[in-house]
Amino acid sequence: MAPASASLAVARGADGALLMASTVPKDPQTRLMRLDPLTGELQVHEARGIGRFASEAAACQAMKTRHGAKDGDFLRAKCILGAKVVAGQALVLVAVRTRVCATLPGGTHEVLAVEESRWITTTLRAPGKNASKEEKKKLNALLDHSLDGMHFVCLTEDLSAPFGSSPEQVETSSGEVEAHMHNFRNEFVWNALWKESFHHLGLGRHCQTLYQGLVESRTLVDRMGTEWHYCLLSKRSKLHPGTRYIARGLNQENSPGNEVECQQLVWKLDDSGKTHWSNLIWRRGTVPIWWGQEIKSTMGEALITVSDTPYQGTEKYFQRIKHLYHLDSQAQGTFPLTCINLLRCSPGKPELLLSEHFHQGVRVAKTKSKDLDLRMLNFDWHGNVKSMGETDAVEGFWSSIHSCAKEAGYQVGELSNDGKLVTKQLQQGMLRFNCADSLDRTNLASFFYCIQLLVEQCKALGLTIAAPQDAYSTETVETQGFQGVSAAHAPLPPGWEARLDNSSGRTFYVDHNTRTTTWKRPSPMVGSVCDEKDQSSSSTNSAEVAYGLFRQSVQRFRARVSPAVVSTVADIFLLNGDLNAMCYTGSKAMHSSVINILKGPKKSASRLALASNAAISVQRRYLNMVEDSSRQLQIELFLGMGWREYFPTVLRQRRHVLSRPPGAFLLKPVPFFSSARVSLDALLLPVEPLFQWMCPADIGQVSLYILLSQPCCVRYINITARHGVADTASPHRFSIRMGPYLDQMHDAGKDILLPRTESGMSMAFSVSKRSGKAEGRASCGPKALYPFRHDPVHTDFLTRIVCLTFADLPATGIGNLMLGEVEIVGDCLFKKTEREITELFSDITKLDGTVNAPYPKSPEARELKGKLEQCNLEEGTGNCPYKDTVLDLKRQLGLGLHGRHSRDVSLEECLSAEILRLKAGISCAERDQLLVANEMEPRMLDPNRLIPASKVTDIRDLYTEFVERDLTGQDFESMQVRVDHFQKAGLINAVGEKAALLLEQLLKQAAANMQQRLFKESRSTRHFLELLQKGKDSELKHRFQHLCSLAEYPAASLINRVPHSKAPAEVLLCPVGHQFGWMAPAGLKEIELVIALSSEAQIEQIGILADRLGYSKSDCPVVDLFVGTTLAGSRQRIGSWNVLGNHDKITPHALTFFTFASPTRCRFLWLLFRLPKSDLPALIDAEPNGRIPGAAEPRLHAGRVIVLGKAIQSSLDEAMRLGASDHLRIKRAVETQMHLTRSFVTPMMEDLSHGGRTIDMMLPQGVEWVSGFQLTVSAVMGARNILCTEYGIPTLSIRVSTRALQGAQGSQMLEQGADSQAIHCQVPVVREGALLLYDFTQPLQGSCIRFELMVHQMPAPDVPYWPSGPGNLSLAGLVRMYCFRPRKQ
Repeated sequence: MAPASASLAVARGADGALLMASTVPKDPQTRLMRLDPLTGELQVHEARGIGRFASEAAACQAMKTRHGAKDGDFLRAKCILGAKVVAGQALVLVAVRTRVCATLPGGTHEVLAVEESRWITTTLRAPGKNASKEEKKKLNALLDHSLDGMHFVCLTEDLSAPFGSSPEQVETSSGEVEAHMHNFRNEFVWNALWKESFHHLGLGRHCQTLYQGLVESRTLVDRMGTEWHYCLLSKRSKLHPGTRYIARGLNQENSPGNEVECQQLVWKLDDSGKTHWSNLIWRRGTVPIWWGQEIKSTMGEALITVSDTPYQGTEKYFQRIKHLYHLDSQAQGTFPLTCINLLRCSPGKPELLLSEHFHQGVRVAKTKSKDLDLRMLNFDWHGNVKSMGETDAVEGFWSSIHSCAKEAGYQVGELSNDGKLVTKQLQQGMLRFNCADSLDRTNLASFFYCIQLLVEQCKALGLTIAAPQDAYSTETVETQGFQGVSAAHAPLPPGWEARLDNSSGRTFYVDHNTRTTTWKRPSPMVGSVCDEKDQSSSSTNSAEVAYGLFRQSVQRFRARVSPAVVSTVADIFLLNGDLNAMCYTGSKAMHSSVINILKGPKKSASRLALASNAAISVQRRYLNMVEDSSRQLQIELFLGMGWREYFPTVLRQRRHVLSRPPGAFLLKPVPFFSSARVSLDALLLPVEPLFQWMCPADIGQVSLYILLSQPCCVRYINITARHGVADTASPHRFSIRMGPYLDQMHDAGKDILLPRTESGMSMAFSVSKRSGKAEGRASCGPKALYPFRHDPVHTDFLTRIVCLTFADLPATGIGNLMLGEVEIVGDCLFKKTEREITELFSDITKLDGTVNAPYPKSPEARELKGKLEQCNLEEGTGNCPYKDTVLDLKRQLGLGLHGRHSRDVSLEECLSAEILRLKAGISCAERDQLLVANEMEPRMLDPNRLIPASKVTDIRDLYTEFVERDLTGQDFESMQVRVDHFQKAGLINAVGEKAALLLEQLLKQAAANMQQRLFKESRSTRHFLELLQKGKDSELKHRFQHLCSLAEYPAASLINRVPHSKAPAEVLLCPVGHQFGWMAPAGLKEIELVIALSSEAQIEQIGILADRLGYSKSDCPVVDLFVGTTLAGSRQRIGSWNVLGNHDKITPHALTFFTFASPTRCRFLWLLFRLPKSDLPALIDAEPNGRIPGAAEPRLHAGRVIVLGKAIQSSLDEAMRLGASDHLRIKRAVETQMHLTRSFVTPMMEDLSHGGRTIDMMLPQGVEWVSGFQLTVSAVMGARNILCTEYGIPTLSIRVSTRALQGAQGSQMLEQGADSQAIHCQVPVVREGALLLYDFTQPLQGSCIRFELMVHQMPAPDVPYWPSGPGNLSLAGLVRMYCFRPRKQ
């Protein structure tokens, strides 16, 4: 049973990671989540003890036993509000203390007001932990932002849309429902930025949705003793957030400042338990035109300014409001939006200008949209109160809004016992209240509007809160002092407004309909208050008129309506006014005493109200002038607005640690000094910070083969130093090799010096990129813009296996090599949700098993697809079915029909031709075939020959970077940004635009080709079964109930390169449908597949799914099966499996299983596919019945490989058990000192050049060589890692070489030439002030040593890698040389 409430326990693990055990009502189990201490990535996985637990106590126990959390470190809270990495800090926002402020209809949903929140921070390990001073200031401002008392959450219900207003209740399609809800969430969810990582992992319910505003509910009793409930819910919009004088009018989002959506909910329960409810929705906000206010002095009103184009966006705003709330679009009539304008309209008042512009803006909006029923009603609240008094002003307000309130109405519905919500009556219009600030007057008008509608809502539910009309006769009321409403106080006709002439003190009247004025008061409107009162007094026994209280006086309303109801609603509106004023101005609401007139007259209340208003006004002006800018900054920081400016170093796409177990693991064992059972995960998982992996004494070189959890682009490698007293126990150097397969790896760094540093220090090393990493670049040569002769883009640059080889320095080693944790960080491929991936696959058009059209939604691709289907192209025919497309190319380029041309093709025309080709989905070979057949030379259209040689490298690098970033989900650049990049690289004007368009097509084709190779991630075996079998194989369903699929990409992977003719062999592990399959190239009789399973498991069955061709006796494979726990050890032969068995053939998409004699434990699976032996050559026809069309001989092929078994869950603490003797040996090794010591050398002379980046040190007499040098990492060197851009870490290295002196004076130092020694030392990303000791492999001999600081930037010249630029880099005072000397005993 789900828990009744939510709870949260937060602690810090031994490795510095933040651990969160969250329990929420809709999840029966507690989820344990972890924030990675290196990248801040949110992680959850059952196999590591980070996952589901039966209770919070069990999760907390796992936090202590498995992750090293201490009892005193636990923080108890209510729920999580978000998590994010900002400026090198991992931030977690939690609600520590909440209050149940309301209960929604049905009684199952509670709304919690956040009374105390807290930021929990942790500093990430390098890289990315350093931030500039400005970023630190912004971070501190963010952490000072308080949410207490102004926000609320609901653990069990989405409150983004109004209650009962979801389009699900009005028979709307699911797509429209999602879009409708997205619009509400986009406006009212304040922590959307902080919820992203939780949504990505499917844990959105564990991060509560945060709203700003007020929710309060009360339980009341009507006059008949029936219990009912009242709730006021107001949500502030985030589309134009900010403070009073900053967030005014419209913004770029076409949203006005201080916009609030309000709801008045009323409900009761009947005897059967069914809930009957009613809801009233209205909005309030500032004037929706472009305007602002400027404070000229500390006293007096602020100056109102109106933009030159004030009405831009007004019509779009009202259209958005209409689309949000007009759900019953099929109903007759329009959806009226009535603006209740409460601005001061008297001559000489500053608000008069704003009011006139507002009227004009409404007229412009109605002119632009004929279907927009937009109305305006003026009521100068302050003017009427001043001239008529509070009581008469309220009565006049009721009379003015009577007709529009009645027309708009309210919602009515039912909520059944099983939670089904039915809306019986929709609201047919909406009122929007505004004054200058949407504060005091707006709250008052909202209250007097809602108190009247509350009577009508209760009537609709059968509740009686107002006494019958005949209970209060005319005599009774008159004895209480009620004299009725005089003609002078009767409501004005629609469009009229009363104003006061300051010079004469007289009242004049403005007719907005004709835009004229008069001193004579117009006649009262038909059906006025006086008329209705006369009718009600003359016929006391008549039925109660709907909305009749709008025509009653304040005193009569107060006498009829229940005082308890009025008092309760008034108190809630007072709270609502104060909260909205506090959010907008930092002070309470003013003029709130007017609300109390419905409670009864109070003596001296006006004097106290005036004093209170004056104090609040002074407080507001002070806060506006002193604190508004800082509060505005905090709001923008919390919402993520302007983060590119405030936090330029924040990753736009978060990096992932891809070497974390259990998704990643070591392919080969690593030698350990003891024979005890020790898990290899200790090298990949920083669970034991004090643990050192100690190799045997005779091992000086160790290789770590790491299978990453996903294909990725590796950005950097983080290595943690682990050693004892002697730092020489850590490795001296290391090399990096990586690639997609074990037999297809390349060098990414060779013999990189690993500096000695303190134990526990993390060092991040950037990974060098292989030249020609994409097949396109390698094939077209170094001077090509892009692969004109070969179709781009393959994913060979994606890495799945990384090999790190560590080596010791024998001269200084202590006998046992000690290794620390290794973390590989990069951009992984699978980061989209399942729905996004499904939509991506639907965009790929396939022809004959290959991807031809990169985006079939375009009209060009659809047209070409139709041509292809008509042509019925067959392989090897040599025909040219695309003549129309060739003629289009000719016409675009202005060429003759016979290939004759009087001029050369321009670069822009070449780019245009390639864009057309890519849009049509024509391959390079097909294009060349078409051109030759039509007497055109393909070389004519090659843009590479027209690119200047000086620009080729920069442009090609831009293409490569853009393609790689797009494939890894990081492409956030707009088309204009890409054009700017190409123009900076040398392609200007129209050519630059064409180059950017060509890049767009390349990216689309690359995405399509990549998806054919890498498909979607699927971990659901039940979904896989439904996809393949469609419910036909009940026996297989039974197998899947107790077994799991262990070979699903990318959790499982091929670790050897398998030849293929079309689709790569990864399709054998990808359950994406029947149309995919693997086929070997012609001539191969046997092929071996090496599969690394998703986890160590007990295998019971292996299945092969036939592809669309099926199998016959000539091509059905014989499979030799082998299993093993490691690659290095011996493998166990299981047997030989004839897939065909006793059958003559296997139908397409049929499954065949091999069952093991007994469950076999393994991690790797070897499958050797062999074609059956045949004495006679096979006769192949073109029928799809197990034969291969067009082939001369049988080929190996298959659709899917299925491995069934039970995963073995092993935790790290159980697999690492050392005996007492082993601990003693480790202690001795840790305490052992090296037999050499470092003796620092003081140079006889230093010479600085190149701004301190080059320093020459002359050795003193008697010193002829140095063994290494010490580098103190400066703030500028350490700050480079704040630039965690998509391009990787900018690399620093120090080139050390020897120099000779010229002449006896030694005034100049010259290079020795070929005899000079040079050592390159990469400077890793570490914290500021870290000491790095570089031991040379061989002592460096010479009279003078030169140190040169070299900067290697990625191809992004406009990126600020350092806060103040690389010009501040200097080695002055940071380098010290040393020599190794024997340690004195």
